[in-house]
Amino acid sequence: MPSFAKIFGFAAAGLAAIAGVSAAPTSPNMALRSLEQRCGCETVATTVTNVVVDVEALALPIIYGTSANITVDVVTGVIADIKAKVEVAITGLEASAELSVEETLVSVSGTLTLTALANLLCQLVALVLALVKIVFGILGKADCEVLKPLIAELLTLVFHLLQVVVGLVDGLLGELVTVLLAFTFEIVGVVSFTLINVLGAVIGLVGCILNDLLGFLGQAVLGPVGGLLNAIL
Repeated sequence: MPSFAKIFGFAAAGLAAIAGVSAAPTSPNMALRSLEQRCGCETVATTVTNVVVDVEALALPIIYGTSANITVDVVTGVIADIKAKVEVAITGLEASAELSVEETLVSVSGTLTLTALANLLCQLVALVLALVKIVFGILGKADCEVLKPLIAELLTLVFHLLQVVVGLVDGLLGELVTVLLAFTFEIVGVVSFTLINVLGAVIGLVGCILNDLLGFLGQAVLGPVGGLLNAIL
């Protein structure tokens, strides 16, 4: 199986180094332990990195799947598992609200930049969108109709995670909008898509159910992103 780096341009083990990490004045592990002991929580950087790795492990078998191994039951189970991971991440993020901006960006590899964090968030969205696009390309119309409400719930939950992160990290929103509009990735190492183009395609496939998603974006902390998506799509 091709590596995750080949698909999205980021290796899970080297995400922070590639996306941009600044050296910490003390051991990152010591800094993390100190922060976690103080608040009983993980930092935003740690939580987001972990959820990206977790979702990657769940999504790749679908992204690389075929009609022989992708069924409604399989996809339903994967969606449920991804939702559970994202929900746990959201709960963890809400527990880290007392940390400062600098503290929220501390990871096991060092201190993430805002650009690095924005790239991780876009990578999470890209994984989910790639999964949805593959599913709609393989399954029949009747099966896709069954999955539409579940996919809408998943996408809304992922964007809610983005909303929570933006609310915790000052200055991230502007960086996230910039990265969101420029972020590109490959599906199955063959076709390259921009995140906006794939989001538009997914909304077209899933249909009117996702009107609620854009409405949610327009009213939430990610209002500027929702506005951009509405204008572009």
